[in-house]
Amino acid sequence: IPLTTDLETYTERETCSCGGKGCAKCTLELSLSLSNPGVVKAGSIKSKDPKVKPVYPEMPIVKLNKGQELAFVAKAILGRGKEHSKWIPAHVYYKYKPKIEIGNANCDNCEECASKCPKNIFEVKNKKLTIKKDRVNECILCGACADECPSAKIRLDEDSSNIIFYVESFGQLSPKQILLKALEIMNEELDRFDKTLKEMAF
Repeated sequence: IPLTTDLETYTERETCSCGGKGCAKCTLELSLSLSNPGVVKAGSIKSKDPKVKPVYPEMPIVKLNKGQELAFVAKAILGRGKEHSKWIPAHVYYKYKPKIEIGNANCDNCEECASKCPKNIFEVKNKKLTIKKDRVNECILCGACADECPSAKIRLDEDSSNIIFYVESFGQLSPKQILLKALEIMNEELDRFDKTLKEMAF
């Protein structure tokens, strides 16, 4: 169950002043107690910190039948995705920027070429195929447009010097927070690496 995360208030247990025993700086208690029949949803979880709560209140947890009940006390702690997938905050991937070129060859099939593109990259103006500049990054280089063009005037490629980076958050943090925290952690690890190298130098 993804929880909204407050990086300013909480710290990881490994670096907490309590030594990992679990205190208010590194551990948050949440609870739930229901006995009514029906679907128990994440929004029923009670948090001691209003800043930290289920990202998706309608997320189902379990269905209770008549006579059944659910009660628990849970502890939420910060962690990293490399330790367990439950702490992964986002789906991250990248691709090279698409390069689309339209040659000057005569062709009367432009409407068909434009309609074959699943990402709506093209449009026809004055009987000529043109590229919607604001849609270029959506191109997946599937080649459907080029396959449809009888004069082979559509050329597709990748710009390996230009990368489009995607961060699709699961809701715990904003994409900006995720990226900034990742850079912060990377800098810390580079500092430790640099320190280790200096200690090993003769």
